[in-house]
Amino acid sequence: MENNKNTFITIFIIIILIPLSFILIKTSHTEACLKECDDIIERLRRENRDTSDNNNFPDFAKDYVFADDFDLNKSSYYSSSSKTIIIPELKEDTLYDSKKLEEYSQKLTEFIPKDLSDYKNKFAPSIIKKMKEEKRNDYPSPEETMNTPKRPTNRLIGRTVDYWCALSFELAKRGDYNTSLLLPLGAFYLIREEELFYGDCSDFSYKKIVTSNSNKNASIAIISWASRPRYESKELSKKVALDILAIVKLDCNLTRYIDYYKYFVNQVFARLNEKNMFSKNVYDSSLYKKLFDLLINKALDLESKPFYEADKEYGVYNYEIKDYTYDRIGYDSSYNPLPDFLFNRENLLIQNAFSVSYKGQDLHKERENVEEYLGYMEFAAIALLINSYYCYNNKLPETIEKLEEWCNTKLPTKRKDNSPYVIDTEGEHTLTFKENKYSYYSYYYKPLYFNFAK
Repeated sequence: MENNKNTFITIFIIIILIPLSFILIKTSHTEACLKECDDIIERLRRENRDTSDNNNFPDFAKDYVFADDFDLNKSSYYSSSSKTIIIPELKEDTLYDSKKLEEYSQKLTEFIPKDLSDYKNKFAPSIIKKMKEEKRNDYPSPEETMNTPKRPTNRLIGRTVDYWCALSFELAKRGDYNTSLLLPLGAFYLIREEELFYGDCSDFSYKKIVTSNSNKNASIAIISWASRPRYESKELSKKVALDILAIVKLDCNLTRYIDYYKYFVNQVFARLNEKNMFSKNVYDSSLYKKLFDLLINKALDLESKPFYEADKEYGVYNYEIKDYTYDRIGYDSSYNPLPDFLFNRENLLIQNAFSVSYKGQDLHKERENVEEYLGYMEFAAIALLINSYYCYNNKLPETIEKLEEWCNTKLPTKRKDNSPYVIDTEGEHTLTFKENKYSYYSYYYKPLYFNFAK
């Protein structure tokens, strides 16, 4: 009887306790490795993260920054000692509504100084000088980024652009059309220089929050300027239009951010290798090659294509990303991570390193955002050319082709579908960028038109 009991205990240990111990030890070890991987990623983020410096504006802009008490004191939003000034925006639905335009104009009187001579005498000539300089888009590599100037805060850049757009509207009212036009052009220069040649190239939020919103606001300021003949500025408006189109051509889309992710994730694997987390060279792993190709090479390939060609491909691509950056690390309840914890720890580490450090979870939406603000800029440039054409010829161009012949430039098409813009000299809207759409989301959808008043 005693022998049977001992035999039972032995069998129980062999069948239950030994496998259970094996599972516990393996899962515990895998969890420790994953935690170490996450710690490495967080340490790298801290090492590569640039702190902001509000004194690092480009030379042409540094004397014209809009800073209120909040920016000067760097106080908390909830601090009673920090007062912030609300700068009104000239929005799409304000452009051709006389009542809203008057309300916008009244709000400007609260903070715009009477003396704006420095903008005419100093700021405007500095922008003219920048127009003559060779344009660059050779942004620094991720390794070089640590030696580039620290960027001012997103908030201060955005508010400065809003202020310049407000000044543009005010100066047009005062009859200084040249300076009025050069202010939003200066905004384009400020945004792209801060994005390309300053630090923190991993910051997707700059592209989404500052670049997109500020470029749209500057574009709307130009469309407002171009809506009436500016005879004394007819040569300048043509030059500014062609300059804007040159700036658009040099936009880096999302390539800088994807390049940084490539650099960052390889830093993660280098440190994992130093910790002997892999039994062989991780870069030879089929899973590493597959994820590198999906999350980096394919993303760069899509970025290299015009959006109207890549649009449908992004939909499929997002599903492929979801499979590897969400489901495969256990967020999907249908996925059972236990086999990987026990037998594929290295694969789990590879997946974790790629997914936790990944920042472009919806590249399609990010790309749409980029294409929209670039479309705004192109639309504003075409509006300027129409204005200039009218001032030279005392009539509107009948077609886009006529406008192209006059300015000796092939003009951009609509980015969404590659269709040409249509000039309507008789209808309600001279040029249409975004038509009003009636759908579930129409409340959020703002039309954008250019209406030229002779």
